Amino acid sequence: MSEAVRYVEEKLPASYLYRLGVYAQSCAQIEYYICSAICISEGLNPSDEQWLPRHDTLRVSAISSQISELKKCSARLEAMDPWKKYFEELTGWLSRENVDARHLAIHGRHYQVGSTFYINAQPKDHRLRETPCTMNDIETVLKNADAILRALVSFCETSTD
Repeated sequence: MSEAVRYVEEKLPASYLYRLGVYAQSCAQIEYYICSAICISEGLNPSDEQWLPRHDTLRVSAISSQISELKKCSARLEAMDPWKKYFEELTGWLSRENVDARHLAIHGRHYQVGSTFYINAQPKDHRLRETPCTMNDIETVLKNADAILRALVSFCETSTD
């Protein structure tokens, strides 16, 4: 017995839908680990009683608030700590690039014309627009998200040992 084909599966290739799902989950994981990195920089440990309430408060806050808190995280690190520069660069990049890309990917209507994909969505504080993207664009966004996620996981794992 074959599985029923859903409407979006008729309109978009499985490889595109798969990558969109990977990107969405990568963004969710990034937000989780941003909150963890903030807690760690505040001197909390996952086993501390205060960890969960603080982490939960951060998790329900807007990504822009999380980025602001991550910027404070960088300020708390010692000048020679290699993570300080990384977090400084990351907060700038997230503010410029990631927030709109994530918003468009999650909230946009995706469709394909020829070999080009389009996202019909309204970036925060902007007018509705059609954003074209190629598979190369998608791979670049996925690569960036994966690199950020891996770095955040590394920071969290090495900082709580």
